[in-house]
Amino acid sequence: MKLETWEKIKTASAGLEWIAEDPVQSIQLPPELYCFYSSDDLGSDGFPQNGSLWEDGSYEGRGCCSVFDVTAAPDSPALLAVPVSGKAEWKIIREGDRISFLPAPGVWRLSVYRGNEPDWRHHEFPFRDLPEAEPLTRHAWIRGLLDFLSGTRRSPANGVVFQSPQTSSTKGYSGDGIPDTFFQFTAVYRFLSEKRKSFFRSQLDWLGNHMRFDGCIPWGGCRQDMPYYHIWKRSDCGMFFDGNGLWLEMTRLLYRFDRIMPDPEKVIRAADFYLHYMTESGLVAAESKMKGCEWADLLRNGWHSSLINVIAYRGLDAAADLMEICHQHELADRYLRAAARLKKALNRPLAENGLFTGTGFVDWRDVDGGIHPHWRIDTNMLAIVWNVIENDKIEPVVKYFLEKYFRNEPSVPAPYLLDGAWYDGVHDDMLEGIRTFGCGSASMPGRMCGPLIAAMRKTGRNDIADHFLDKIVKLILHEPALWEYYDPSGKGTGARSYIEHALTPLYALGLSENINTDKRR
Repeated sequence: MKLETWEKIKTASAGLEWIAEDPVQSIQLPPELYCFYSSDDLGSDGFPQNGSLWEDGSYEGRGCCSVFDVTAAPDSPALLAVPVSGKAEWKIIREGDRISFLPAPGVWRLSVYRGNEPDWRHHEFPFRDLPEAEPLTRHAWIRGLLDFLSGTRRSPANGVVFQSPQTSSTKGYSGDGIPDTFFQFTAVYRFLSEKRKSFFRSQLDWLGNHMRFDGCIPWGGCRQDMPYYHIWKRSDCGMFFDGNGLWLEMTRLLYRFDRIMPDPEKVIRAADFYLHYMTESGLVAAESKMKGCEWADLLRNGWHSSLINVIAYRGLDAAADLMEICHQHELADRYLRAAARLKKALNRPLAENGLFTGTGFVDWRDVDGGIHPHWRIDTNMLAIVWNVIENDKIEPVVKYFLEKYFRNEPSVPAPYLLDGAWYDGVHDDMLEGIRTFGCGSASMPGRMCGPLIAAMRKTGRNDIADHFLDKIVKLILHEPALWEYYDPSGKGTGARSYIEHALTPLYALGLSENINTDKRR
């Protein structure tokens, strides 16, 4: 069927009953109808039954299908295809500006509904217990949740279901990384059906089951069933230090949300990894005092990283909670003491081998004592949200951020570095020749803006938090695909469509709700 058939469908008040025959006929749709939804399940090929064709590609599915534009106005026309008889299977293809919907042979009811989401009258709503919100924010939440569903994959190697960092049906299909898992888990887990929760738990179980001999949690490799622990999957490059803390925090949240008991042996091994790499100063250091990395820099060398230590603190804190749950009180006290030691070391001034400058934490200290002074937004904001920064230091950090950030506010919220390439044009020679999100000249809406909103809420600056939330909601509702990162002018580059960015409002909400208010601190 040609595009004019879409016009006929739009004008048919009761819809059209169409008999699809062999060879398969297609319905040509306008390119703005690039989103589709059938269910929150996975097909036999391991791909989701929903997605967004912002690039060339194809998906197959079965059953009732909504085809819509998630960035359109709420009264925009969208297609509903309901199988009446026959196989009830369909395929949707994008080639350039041409989108084709191919129903399997049989009888189909084709009609138009008004909306920028699936027609929930014909699909079971897949999310549970969403909080109340004004319509635009709620739609931004649902857009992020739909992107989350479309990033789900089943590994052909082991049957484990895992989360891809992005929605692409081609680029990055095999990718999975524990930071992306953490962002998505924190944002969505509590809103999922039990089936969907079990999918998430299978990935966390896989990570825990592939802990290295020294307790290092793998960074990824679920799809191929081949865990890896170093960047570029090469042992001569830095070893990831962030996975353990994030895995321990997710394990704690599993207990909080669903009372799922942790495996104490795995918790102990994962927490002891940080104790093994704790230096005399009390800070966790990179492997062999010269190689280490975390999720954004992909550094090949370095030593004391403030972000690694913020995550390590959170992991040790989670391990203490988990040991209390398992009635291992001596071990709980051990991890609390280690976390307190790390916190004290991190908050010391630079001159005393700490990482605090008076207005924030520096990024790195080299083995030879050289300082890489860049001020990362996620590091400092997570330090506030996760109680790593000492109370008397919070106000100077927030004040410094607000004064500098709003001197030249970027069009896309939350640059990667506050001090460094974004505002000052200063690049770190440590980053030369390494993929580093523009050496700090990029905005990372998800991993930067999420903690920023949560930190502003925690410090009582709800007006500032609402300002950033409003900007990120507008970005989510405007962009058909969210770029991996953005330059100061708002131009996006990198892999699309990044799920963590679409989930930023829910990630911020999750961080705020998961703040540990235990009185023992």
